Amino acid sequence: MATLTENVNVFDKKFYEALSSRAAKYGRENATGALIGRIPLAPGIGFNQNRYKKPIYEESEGVIGGKPGLLDGAIQTVKDTKYYDMKNVSIHVYWDQDDMMEQGEFLAQQKMEQLDEWARQANMSVMKGVYTKGFSQPAVAATGSAGQGSKLNDGILANATTVVDLSGGNSALVAAGDVYKALVKMVTTIPFRYASGKEIILGMTPHFYDMANSALFTNDSGVTEWEQFFKIHVDGQSPYKVSPQIIYSDDLFKTSTDITNTNDRLFCMIADPSIVERAYSRGFGMMGEQKNHIGGITQTWTTKLEGCVHRPTAVLYSDQITW
Repeated sequence: MATLTENVNVFDKKFYEALSSRAAKYGRENATGALIGRIPLAPGIGFNQNRYKKPIYEESEGVIGGKPGLLDGAIQTVKDTKYYDMKNVSIHVYWDQDDMMEQGEFLAQQKMEQLDEWARQANMSVMKGVYTKGFSQPAVAATGSAGQGSKLNDGILANATTVVDLSGGNSALVAAGDVYKALVKMVTTIPFRYASGKEIILGMTPHFYDMANSALFTNDSGVTEWEQFFKIHVDGQSPYKVSPQIIYSDDLFKTSTDITNTNDRLFCMIADPSIVERAYSRGFGMMGEQKNHIGGITQTWTTKLEGCVHRPTAVLYSDQITW
């Protein structure tokens, strides 16, 4: 760390290295990254490209029985192509000599915390889309974060299939049995041709777990409906096999209209590159820096991304759950 008498223009190289390391690590390992890391990474995207092109191959037709002959037509596979817009999620980090004098050794900590927030919102953008002014900070955590400004691309949730009426007639989970119905409906709504031999990644807002293990949703045997679901679809031999690594997040799953401890959401997907991907044409890193005439430094940190859903029937998001 530079001493307080050094000019900010000769700020210790270790400071830059620490910020770069922190940005890359947080992008992979923060709380929202628990799900993001399970989504396949789209390969082969050129640096700083504005668009990701994905070929989609449907089912093939032309398999025949009996004696093969040259007059029989060749097997055919329908091909489609999807295009996804890549958008930057960026911050401008600034400090000068006054900041160094006032904060000293805590300046690096402050800047790392700023990078933490940038990386958290970048991961949110994979799921919810990129907004020109990022995401709001919920007031007293009463509701979910809302995108601010104009929406630049969609993200995963906007292109997922919405699952409604989780309890049968609606998504109000108010009676014994409703939690189990909701969880089973989410995973079994995925077409089995996608689920066969694959693990389903299940996500939810943390409050859902608390409610799913409450007294109302406990069987006579003393097992909660969540435990019953887990026993069958996670530990058991269910053909709809759910990963034991359940993802809990308000950031990723709650919308701005969801009220904490009143509304919840469920999410599930098959984590296969033919179904869903996260695409980057810029990784988490510093784009450049500029020094001004009074010795201040402004750094631009950015990542360019999009969350891509290729087969919406295998990526599901519940409608709003009430209790």
